[in-house]
Amino acid sequence: MATNKKAINPPSINEKLLERIKYFSFFEFYPNQDSFLYRMNTDFEKELRQLTIFQNEIKKLQTGQIDIVTKLNESKFVFQELKLLPKTAKVYQLVGPTLLEVTLNEAKENVENRLDLLSKEEKKTLERIKETQQKHDKKKNELIAFQRKLMQPKQVPKKK
Repeated sequence: MATNKKAINPPSINEKLLERIKYFSFFEFYPNQDSFLYRMNTDFEKELRQLTIFQNEIKKLQTGQIDIVTKLNESKFVFQELKLLPKTAKVYQLVGPTLLEVTLNEAKENVENRLDLLSKEEKKTLERIKETQQKHDKKKNELIAFQRKLMQPKQVPKKK
């Protein structure tokens, strides 16, 4: 009899932060939705969700960037191979399910165009990753500052 054991993934930083929020949450003491603490906590959770969205977007962009780099390296390899061919060599290009004969110059031109397009796409993707990372870091720093502010004990002014 096989046992079904689920792999236990370690909690992410956001999950840990959410657990801390829940631990220090004052919902139990102040269930009133008009209370300052309730609004503060919901605002914090909303900002935390936004941070998670940034993280997911960065992962998605990085995955796309890896695909682009793979295609770029493939195209560079093809271009190098085309350079080695004699001018009289027959070159075929796969178009849909059929192979079409193209001239060597046409094939080189097609691959050069593909390299240009992929290079531009890679630059755009890297720029978007950088922008999203900056937004993520800014939001993360805001949340850390907000959390520190919440954790600081309030100082009562001394009476003279």
